Amino acid sequence: MVVETSERLTVPETLRLEPRTFTAHAGQSYLLKFEISTVKPEGSPGAAMYFGANLACGSSSTGTTRSIGGTQNLVTGERVTLSNQFILSVDATENQACRVVLSSPNESAAAVGTTVDVDVRWTMTSVPENAHELDSDRRLPLVVEAGDSQIVFRETVPRLVGESVNLIGSLHVTACTMVNGSREGGETFCDEASIDSGGSSFDVEASARVLDSDGETCGSAATFSEESHVGRHVHHQLLPLRQRVSIPEASCADRVELLVIVTNEGPAPLVVHGSSSSYIAVPEGAG
Repeated sequence: MVVETSERLTVPETLRLEPRTFTAHAGQSYLLKFEISTVKPEGSPGAAMYFGANLACGSSSTGTTRSIGGTQNLVTGERVTLSNQFILSVDATENQACRVVLSSPNESAAAVGTTVDVDVRWTMTSVPENAHELDSDRRLPLVVEAGDSQIVFRETVPRLVGESVNLIGSLHVTACTMVNGSREGGETFCDEASIDSGGSSFDVEASARVLDSDGETCGSAATFSEESHVGRHVHHQLLPLRQRVSIPEASCADRVELLVIVTNEGPAPLVVHGSSSSYIAVPEGAG
């Protein structure tokens, strides 16, 4: 299933797009992905504009089954694409209705009156049972101090050895450029002493390692890294991570460890959020 549409949003506004329905079969897994692109026009009010997107699926019997989203401030004239994803599985065959919600609801924002054109695309694809979604709640949210590195995803997964795999991720990060500007689950992460308007320059490194039965490394796939900076106006960012890797065959192979590390050069602390960060391994050709 592929859903594509163009929308127009004016601050302050929340748009709930029309849902689309598919039949989810018990025992089958589905990869849901969204990709949403927009730009804050030149000459529009405010230096930046809060923008959020969310994709949710649910049924009449259970309510919301899964959802994921992300936010990023739009800086005037800079096109931004937000993307995120999750794997949906159900215990009983039923219809799932999925919809995208777009939002910029702050009535007192400097950007009030700004209108943006938004290109929306979301997809649903069946994936095999060895597709794997890492647990973002295991380590996230966390704060990466300036000059420090933190593991944000680390899990071992079976049955990927010898396969080509697409690693699909999104990290939702905020820099401590304002007091109480980074929150999740009722917890705040940026106090006055940690604030730095210089934002955060950071590097994300992802790798896949083949492990033997003792958990020791006996082979590795390519490592990739992504550099980014979150400044005062952007403040928060939804950073996409995309890599195709070939997991090597090895006589020692027992399972594969997937690892994502964030290194923050500062000057501000960096918060990596859990509820809107994701990392998924999908065998090539299935997603």
